[in-house]
Amino acid sequence: RTAVAEMKNRIRNSLPIGIATSINIATLDRTAFSFGIGCGSKFEELMGSFDDNIEQAIQQLENNNPLLFEYLSHLKHIIIDEAQDITGSRAKLVSLILSSLNESTGVTVFADALQAIYGFTNDFGSIENSDNSLSGIFNFEKNGYQCVSLKEIHRTKDKKLLMSSNGQCKAH
Repeated sequence: RTAVAEMKNRIRNSLPIGIATSINIATLDRTAFSFGIGCGSKFEELMGSFDDNIEQAIQQLENNNPLLFEYLSHLKHIIIDEAQDITGSRAKLVSLILSSLNESTGVTVFADALQAIYGFTNDFGSIENSDNSLSGIFNFEKNGYQCVSLKEIHRTKDKKLLMSSNGQCKAH
């Protein structure tokens, strides 16, 4: 929620008011909740766990729910941030969303393996199979995505942190 609020504030401060209000910024959990509401799920059904909502959204996409495809067809651009930390069912949901978009929908995915907070481990401490990550589930290159390595780091001016970044593109 904090990251969403920060992104909203940054966007609102950099764009004209009319444009900024038409931008939707949401977590994957909020997106899954919205998909559930849009597909007619009762509010009470969606107040279970976040994981249940993710699984329901996956099921709706796998069942080719026309309401979701209609919604996705209107999207102009999607930005996925911190993709290196998207694993498991959330990675599957993002993969299905990306696979369901029109060719004209723009997609930007930010990922930095050096910023991974989960270290590709699950809640029980065992190492997660890389096939369970977003880049393991969704083949970006096969789907026409281009990997671009950003050369300038904007998050810090700390020289020690800047030196630890090698500029390699490990994730798309």
